[in-house]
Amino acid sequence: MALHENTNELWAFGAQTTQAFVPDLQTTFAPLRTMNEGCGAPASVIRVDDGFAWLSQRDQFVFSPGRGSEVISGLIGSSLHGLGTTADCWGFRANLDGWDLLVWVFPTEGRTFCYERGSKRWSE
Repeated sequence: MALHENTNELWAFGAQTTQAFVPDLQTTFAPLRTMNEGCGAPASVIRVDDGFAWLSQRDQFVFSPGRGSEVISGLIGSSLHGLGTTADCWGFRANLDGWDLLVWVFPTEGRTFCYERGSKRWSE
């Protein structure tokens, strides 16, 4: 569904799993690890330092630094599950006046969710 690079790794986001690969002289890219978190919207993937945050196939926002994943949408979970269309979600990262924000937009639903990484708080 989506393909991104980060710190010399290639991340392949599939519908049910996410795989990371590293450069390899023998095979071009060698598998590094697989996570049981798929991608629910290809444009929702946001690079966050050495990891990524995205909308999973379970309509949850997750963050992974590469070793496992963490659901970060706990407080807004019911709002996400109530959305009719999530496949068109797109996201971006914004650093504004000391705020480190992850922002996801659901155009069909007319809703936007913003996660402030420092305080781990959500707003809409």
